[in-house]
Amino acid sequence: MGDPVYISAQSVARDSIDLARRVQEYNPTVMAVFLRGGKPVANFMRPTLGVCQYVEIVAKKGYQDESERDAIKGLTPVTLVSGYDDLCRVLQPEDRLLLVDELWDTGSTVRTLVDKLQDDLGERMPVVKSAVVYFKEENDRSGLAPDFSIYTIPDVWLSFPWEDDYDLSLAVDPRDVFLEQ
Repeated sequence: MGDPVYISAQSVARDSIDLARRVQEYNPTVMAVFLRGGKPVANFMRPTLGVCQYVEIVAKKGYQDESERDAIKGLTPVTLVSGYDDLCRVLQPEDRLLLVDELWDTGSTVRTLVDKLQDDLGERMPVVKSAVVYFKEENDRSGLAPDFSIYTIPDVWLSFPWEDDYDLSLAVDPRDVFLEQ
């Protein structure tokens, strides 16, 4: 797969604010944020969106790295570890739910959450849209796509400032590497 692309902290802030502007017309009433990477994106989005309800979702994927992901055919197993019950408690049928993450790879995290919400809420299911900064369209196995995104990117490993393997000296502006949508 090659060397990771190290995303600069400044671009995370700028692109998250740009993402919020794209989402603004949707006017979400509840924001569900996938930890870890969705939290900084959502934190930069919140002042623009003014969302009144905010729930953090911890999801555990069934792979540790990209090579393991590629060995799994179909959707990657995802377990919703925490936050799901809180989300169900706050959701009302009239809500506009926004799911936020930094990266859409296979789409399995969003697919798992949306399917579980549909099963558990039934007719109480609100409108749901998703927003990510990076969309790996060629890797999507969910049959879904993000409603809002900034970049559609090839299958490259991204490293963000909140990750343990991050190397600040290699940080780049993604506009120098990827085309914006």
